[in-house]
Amino acid sequence: MSKETPNIPDIPTTPEQVLTEREIKEKTAPLSPEQIKEQVSELFELSAARAEAGKHSRETWGGLTKKEREELKAKGEEAVSAHLEAARLDPELAEFSETSLEEYDNRIAEISSNPKVLEAYKGRFGQLKETLANVLSYEHLRQEENAVSKAEEKLRKLYERIGKAPGPIERKKLEELGNRKREIE
Repeated sequence: MSKETPNIPDIPTTPEQVLTEREIKEKTAPLSPEQIKEQVSELFELSAARAEAGKHSRETWGGLTKKEREELKAKGEEAVSAHLEAARLDPELAEFSETSLEEYDNRIAEISSNPKVLEAYKGRFGQLKETLANVLSYEHLRQEENAVSKAEEKLRKLYERIGKAPGPIERKKLEELGNRKREIE
């Protein structure tokens, strides 16, 4: 059976993105394997929650991306107030969501600044990506198997209904469908 795994883009992980944005220097404090494992688990939790916090922050700022929010803030407090007022947005919620996002980034940067933790995180992240690719590949094969089975069944029912045996071309097609079905299985 030929098994092709779908391509999952190789993009920087959330910790790598945060470290790059902040230009954080590596910390090399010695950690036990248990501490590394705990911090990797925390990084996964923080990364998932940060994505949600980022989404929430965009919503509380009327759809502005982080870059757009930073550009708006660079224009001054009056520009920020005008934007929030014009869009009828709550400035306290906007500030809260921005502060929460900043705190996520700070904690992610703090944990991932240790190269051993970051490397362990990236290794685990790679395993999860590979598992996801396998799941997607399996799902694709399952869908193909269903399609082949349905096509084979349709042809067989057609010849049953018309009361005629398949000719050599039709038999070859049915044989190809059967072979592909067995290959997928």
